[in-house]
Amino acid sequence: MSDENELRIKFRTDEEWDLLALLRVKAYSEKLSVEQYIINELKRYVELSAPPLPENPTLSATQLDEVRRRIGNVDMSFRGEIAKVKKDISALAQAIATIQAELDSKKNL
Repeated sequence: MSDENELRIKFRTDEEWDLLALLRVKAYSEKLSVEQYIINELKRYVELSAPPLPENPTLSATQLDEVRRRIGNVDMSFRGEIAKVKKDISALAQAIATIQAELDSKKNL
């Protein structure tokens, strides 16, 4: 195992050392390394403490219409924003062209 994947724990109390001893006994009884036993227990803890996944919800026709309406609103909003950005880009391009034409005309003088 490389150093970057290594976890180092400092035990400060007798209770913590006793916990390590208990973990060693349990790991040995399951024929696992202490590291593997701890990883397995952590995975089990995370799985048990995670909130349950919702089952596939069924939407009523009204709820489905609401979702479609909201998606439509977001779509219209994005289209409006895109049109505004395109208009702003066009105005900037025109301003740059005007400035460039003025600079070119001053060079020719």
